[in-house]
Amino acid sequence: MPRRYLFGPVTPRYADENLHEARGSGRCLAFDPGGETDLAVGPDDRWADICGRLPGGWRPDYVVLFLPYTTIPRGVASAPVPIVGLAADWNLLWHYYRLRLPTCDLSFTDEPGVDRLRAAGISGVVAANLFGCERGLLEREWPAGPRDIDILYVGSLHPAEKRERLPWLARMALGLGRRWRVLIRAGVDGEDYRRLLARARLVLNVSVRGECNLRAFEAAAAGAVLLQERANREIGRYFHDGESCALFDETDLEPVAEALLGDEARRLRIARAAREKVRHHGFASFWEGIEEDVEGRWGDLVAGSRRRPRLPPVQELAMRCWQSLCTSTGGGHAHDPDPRLVADLRAAAEDPGSGVLENALGLSRARSLQRRDPTGWRAEVSLPHFRNAARAGPDHPMARLNLAECLLLVGRSAEAAAQARAALAIAERGPLDVEDLGMGHFPPAYDAFRVEWERAAWLNAGSAAGEVEAKRDLLRWRLHEILAELEDDPSHERAAIQIRRDLGPTHASLGLRLARRGRLAEAAGALREALAINPFDRLAARALGQVLSAMPDGRGLSSLATQRRLLSRAAPEAIPLEPWFESRGDGAQR
Repeated sequence: MPRRYLFGPVTPRYADENLHEARGSGRCLAFDPGGETDLAVGPDDRWADICGRLPGGWRPDYVVLFLPYTTIPRGVASAPVPIVGLAADWNLLWHYYRLRLPTCDLSFTDEPGVDRLRAAGISGVVAANLFGCERGLLEREWPAGPRDIDILYVGSLHPAEKRERLPWLARMALGLGRRWRVLIRAGVDGEDYRRLLARARLVLNVSVRGECNLRAFEAAAAGAVLLQERANREIGRYFHDGESCALFDETDLEPVAEALLGDEARRLRIARAAREKVRHHGFASFWEGIEEDVEGRWGDLVAGSRRRPRLPPVQELAMRCWQSLCTSTGGGHAHDPDPRLVADLRAAAEDPGSGVLENALGLSRARSLQRRDPTGWRAEVSLPHFRNAARAGPDHPMARLNLAECLLLVGRSAEAAAQARAALAIAERGPLDVEDLGMGHFPPAYDAFRVEWERAAWLNAGSAAGEVEAKRDLLRWRLHEILAELEDDPSHERAAIQIRRDLGPTHASLGLRLARRGRLAEAAGALREALAINPFDRLAARALGQVLSAMPDGRGLSSLATQRRLLSRAAPEAIPLEPWFESRGDGAQR
């Protein structure tokens, strides 16, 4: 008899698209906080409460936790049966996962993630694809007629989370947009997304961590040819270059795309082969393989679940805080998925010297209020906690950074600058301890600091010294940015750029500051650097246009205007036409 399992928390749509067969067979029940799937499981439900709601005679042999951006109910997390974790997006959730995954008996993620997590000393992690094609896309009848979008990209343009992807998109628009119709769209899903796929001849996909993601399968299902970076570690398991996809690297994106667009018969052959392959790459097929893997390890899983470690109380609170920082706010719901977190942190923080818990309390209160009002951080609510954290750990640079960030937001500039200078001195003289650098950052958002804080940890998995140095650099980078803003001093931005030249916001702010001082040539150089890193930075582009137009020879303004027109044509929502470049340039508009 097949093993039975609870699977969640997931949305009704996810359950219907991906777990249809498993639920229909009776071996799976999906759960979520509101009971919109098969079972309601709230944050404070005990295991006995959960079992009391199950259908008569149905008991789970194990539990599957869908970890990314969700809150795991404590009754499920402590279930007396094997616990299987699905750990997608580890590059953005690293600090949370390295506390959560050791409490799972088995975890699945992509191949690059397995390498990183094992290097960090986390065992029981197995490679699997968690992004198989949804049932609706596989069963859909896709049109066979002509397609009017030559190259399509649909996905995030987030400047921190997807910064490595943005230059590729600009290169596609600038290098191919004169001859071919290129379209770049963000924030499109549901039926609108499917209609775009149905119009596309090629779909560009650039992974963020070397994984074969959902977009690859969706493009193939829709009858487009997938354009994927050649360095992708997983793509060869599912598609083959020149037969069912087209791979590219820094040397050949444009010729690879143009060869396909200029040979429709060949493009159609590849698209048909990919569509045939993707029939076997649905989520249900991948999930069946994971079920078989669980079955093959069953004896060890049961034995391991009986000696599953419990996190010490402070680490459990830290894990719940990181979980809160990683959970989607969902557009401002009054419902708090971990309503006891703030109270539990308050109780634990009554201990003298609990700077880590005070910092967690400041972050958690901000996050809890953000769920009710996504438009404001209410920094004044968190300020006392960050003061207490800095008082408890006066040599802790992260506590002082968060205090400086909070003071900056409430308008106490002089005090913010004093805290930033103190934190910078601590970070520069060292030594720093990796455990002390496990704190989260305020404000709680996926900004450049947060994404790079996660990267500093996973890029140095298994090397405490490497993680400390990477985080020290990031602290220094951000503290110099704060001081540049508070003291109107470009030397701080130059120092920040020396530390992290790859982060675009500093180049942009330096360029704006230099422009205000009339140092136009230097400003132009800084703004060009910012646009090379993030070509979709409208403010930096506009500032560069103003700087170039103010320079005696105006050199480069026509070329910049042409580039902005091509990008606007490809990505009209992200880069609307602006008067300064709409009528300039060399005739880029068709």
